[in-house]
Parts: sequence; C-alpha cells; structure tokens
Amino acid sequence: RLNIDGTPWSGPPRSEYVASGYFGEKEYSEVKSSVNDIDDMQFSMWAFKQVEIESDETAGVVDEHAQWLLRMTQSIGVDYLDKLPPFHLLDVEREASKSEVKARFRELSKSFHPDKLVNQPEKKELFERIFVLLQNAYQGLKSADEAEKEKFRVQAESASQIFAHSQHVIELLPFHWTKIDDGTNETNGRYILNVASHINSTLLNVTDEVESDSTEQLWVTFMYSARCSMSRSVVGVVDLAARHLAQLGIKVGAYGCGLYKEFPIEKDDVLGVKSDPICSQFHRRETPNVHVIVET
Repeated sequence: RLNIDGTPWSGPPRSEYVASGYFGEKEYSEVKSSVNDIDDMQFSMWAFKQVEIESDETAGVVDEHAQWLLRMTQSIGVDYLDKLPPFHLLDVEREASKSEVKARFRELSKSFHPDKLVNQPEKKELFERIFVLLQNAYQGLKSADEAEKEKFRVQAESASQIFAHSQHVIELLPFHWTKIDDGTNETNGRYILNVASHINSTLLNVTDEVESDSTEQLWVTFMYSARCSMSRSVVGVVDLAARHLAQLGIKVGAYGCGLYKEFPIEKDDVLGVKSDPICSQFHRRETPNVHVIVET
C-alpha cells in the first residue's frame, strides 16, 4: 500500500472500500475509494475481504466455472443448464476454435466425469447429466464444418441473457412461468412464477432451507431487455443486491423480455415489453423494472 505521493504507507492496517462513483454523478468510470467506516460512506458499493468457499457439493471441484455449474443446479435445478448456450456451458467464447473447445471440455470433464463418483451414487446421477450436457455442447462446437457449427450455435443461442453467468441472480426462462386462467380479461392470460416444480430434488443434495415447512418463496424479479443499455448498466448492482438478499432467504431472478422464440418481438415493440406476455402483464412500458413476487 502506498500513499498518494507514492511513498510507502506506514500507518495502521485499514479497510478499503471501492466505489465506481458517487450517486448523482453523470459518470461512473472513475474508481474512487475511501478508508472511512462503511457507515460514514453512503456511496460505497463494494467491500473486499478474503473468504473461504467450501461446501459438500463443491468440495474437490477446483474449477471456478465447474463450481458455478453446481451452484446453479442447487438453486434452480439441473434442467437450467440445458437451456444455456453451448459456449456458455463450456465457458468459451462463441467463436472459440476447435482446440480451445477441446481443451476446455477436458478441463471440465475432470470435475464431472461420473467415474469419479463410483462410491457416491447420490451424486453420480447428477454428474452424469452435467457431463452429458457438456459432451453435447462439445460435439456441436468442435465441428470442422463452419456452417454446421454456426447452425448449432444459432439454434442454441441465448447469449443475450445478461445474467447468464451471474453468481447470485437466477436467469428465469419461459418454462419457469405457468400460465393460469384467473378470470380476468387479459388477452395473453396471466403468468405466475413456478420455479420449484422444475427443480429435480432427487438429483440434488437438498439443503435444510429447501426441506423447511414453508411452501412460499419470496422473489425479487428484475425484468430487462437485452437491447436496453440501462438494463445492462445496472447488472453489477443487481448482482450485489442479490448476494445480500440471499442471506435473508430472498431469491433474485431476472427475465429477458422478448428474448425467447416462444414470444417473438413485434415490429413496434423494440424492448419486447408488450410482445412478451410475461412482461406485459406488469403493465410497464420501459425496462428495467423490478417486482416482488411470492411463489407458492
């Protein structure tokens, strides 16, 4: 640590809080820091500290992306991984070369190969499903035929999901919503959040939280448009908020309006908030917008 003039710091140890800018400023590109206590600094966004992350599920899994895949199965179910684009699943660039795809697949295989769990049948089934998904992504992306590979990528495309690799925000998909008839005159019907029914608990190490008697789950849902710059600019803040809300048992989900082929965007609806019935039911004309939902 150095002083402002570049000389070595000789004072007592202190905590550093870093913020991307003061609230109310037009620009947030210049990084600012403070040595004051967090209570005295209203603009702070990040506090850094060393933490140890270890759980029964991720023990022995050293690859960061592999740990992320496991956390997603724990929070929303293994079927979620099947909805990811293949290059996100393998953690490679969309235009990655055959050699890059092969190398990344081999790395992830070390974490999920079923033969590693011959003595843990309760985890083996889950790892088998993840391994098959990784293998399918690898087979499609390693093709030497560029036209065939591009067709595979486009068919599985969902790269516009701005929270696809978030550590704390769950990217909600159309099948996580159930259409119901509530007697209203809504043209597109009403959609309720129904994530729990898609979590295959037989494949997961179910936590105490899931096993609780409560049948309700509180959600904060972030409705965004992939074409909206404001939606993208607040991704970091939403992810940070989700991390803190998780400590209170509140889940944060994000849904991309007009992002999916089930609800194609109409010509006069750039953001998809009117074309997508899941978004239109909230009667908002702009994105992003946030809603509190109770899943029962």
